[in-house]
Amino acid sequence: MKYQNPTSEQMKEIYKEYIKAFQNQDWATVREYVSDNIYFYWGVSMDPLIGKDAFVGFFEEVAKYWSEYPEAEVIDATVPVLRVWINNTITVHKDWENSPFEAFGMTPKAGDKYNPQGYVNYVFNEDGQIAIIIDNDYEH
Repeated sequence: MKYQNPTSEQMKEIYKEYIKAFQNQDWATVREYVSDNIYFYWGVSMDPLIGKDAFVGFFEEVAKYWSEYPEAEVIDATVPVLRVWINNTITVHKDWENSPFEAFGMTPKAGDKYNPQGYVNYVFNEDGQIAIIIDNDYEH
C-alpha cells in the first residue's frame, strides 16, 4: 500500500482516494484500499461482511440495483481510527426484491432515493489499509 504505519494526515489522504474509488464504483481500486480480512460491521440488523471478497462482492451486487454516492463532510483522524461524517445519496435504478436492506426498513424500488447519513469509523492497519469499518451509528 501507499504508506506503512500511516500518520493521521496520511490516513485522510488514503481515505479520500478510497472514497473516490467507491463513488466511481471502481471496485478493483477499492480492493486495493481494504485489507484481505476487512471486517465491516453495521449494527445488529445485518450480518457483518468479513473479508475483501465478501465486502467488495457485496457492493458490486448493490451496484446492480442502485448508485451510491457517499460524501465525506467531516474527517477526523487519530491513528489508527478515522471518523467520518458521511452524507450518502442513493438512487435506485432497479427494483430489489428481498433486498438485505429491508433489515433497515428500505425496500428499494426503481426511482426511490435515500439519503442516509451519520458517522462511520474506519480502523487502519499497519499496511495503510482499511481493516475495520464500523457504521453502527450510521442512520439508514
